[in-house]
Formats: sequence, C-alpha cells, structure tokens
Amino acid sequence: KNVPRAALVRFQKIVRQHRAMKKNKTKTNNGTSSWLGADPSRWQHIYYTEPDLLLHIRPEAVPSLSNELNRGNLINAHRLNLLPHIQQFSDIYENANTSIATKMEGQLLPNMANFAAIHQLDHVAGDACCDQGKFFPSNVDNPNKRVSPRKITKCRTNWVYCGFSKTGPSYGNWSSILEKHKLLVTHPFLSLERGTGLPLAYSGQRVCVPKRGPAATCV
Repeated sequence: KNVPRAALVRFQKIVRQHRAMKKNKTKTNNGTSSWLGADPSRWQHIYYTEPDLLLHIRPEAVPSLSNELNRGNLINAHRLNLLPHIQQFSDIYENANTSIATKMEGQLLPNMANFAAIHQLDHVAGDACCDQGKFFPSNVDNPNKRVSPRKITKCRTNWVYCGFSKTGPSYGNWSSILEKHKLLVTHPFLSLERGTGLPLAYSGQRVCVPKRGPAATCV
C-alpha cells in the first residue's frame, strides 16, 4: 500500500514484456530498454520514488542495505522537506523596509528558541538521522496517532508548511508564532553539510533524531 500504484503497474508491465521477448528471443524494444537498460539482469532491487526527490545515501552503507533487502526486508528512505528560515535570508531581512520585513516574518521561521537549533549532519563523517519509530511527538494525547493538519489547522498543504502565510505574525509576537507552527515545535531541524543549508523536517510527520560521528547508529 506504500508503493505508488501507477509506477508499480507500469513496472510490472515492462518486466512481463521483457520476459516475453526473452522467451521468444526477440529484440528488446525502446520501452523496456529505457526502463531496464541494455542488461536487465544486473538489477536486483527496485527503489520507488517521485521524480522531484533526491536520494542521499552513504556509500559505505550500501552493503548493509543490500543485505537487508536480500533477507526480504523493505527499506524506506527518509523524505525530508525544506523549511524557509530567516538564517538563509538574514541579509535581505536586515535591509528590508518595514512592509517587506513584515511579509518575510510571515513566510520564514525565526531564529528564536526551538527554531534556532539546526543540526548540521555530514554523511562523510558518519552522521545519521534516526527515525524515532512509531512514536510521534509526545505533546499530543496519543503519540501513536498521526496528527491531521487538515482537521487541526484547516491546512491543505504538506503539514510542515501549515504555519506559513503571506501575513504575520511579527517575530515580536512569540505566542502567535508558536501557535502557527505548533506542528513543527517538537521536531528537531537538520541540514546536510553538502546540501542547501536550509533546515529540513521529516515529511512523514515522524521525529527524525540527529546523531553525529562514525559510531552513530540507529539500532
């Protein structure tokens, strides 16, 4: 149920076409070669994703991931969303007039309290971000139950962006900022050493716990 149906059906169709052509000893057509390449036998596993997503993975982690897949396990990648933060636009903000600055305060996370802590991770150094598991933020009545942004905040976009708007509140109104971004408050922000520098939040609304160093493990 977690696999995009359209991609799964199309891929199955291509595999069946390849097997039929191999059985009948006919040449591979453009459709199958564009999906499977010149030598389809080299592929052992499939990674389902969306065309606008990039997968970051430590090269030294590939063998262990392959072992898990060979055991029949399913591996899901973290899906991270970029968060607009004042740290990346501080020079513009500091030189903006009052009208522009007010609009920016409604569209950027402030460099204050919880939102000021951004954990920078370097995959080369062995850093990792570990899924906390089935437990969602503990500030809700039932940590095992996903919070519905559409019901709680009347938000129709991805949950991480529910607190952003074209108008206020100003950074001086801290209580209003917390209320607007209440879904983000309990989530640690992280950024990638060789990435955009923007803070990231886990799209699945689960908590991703940052860990640093070559001995970092999520086990």
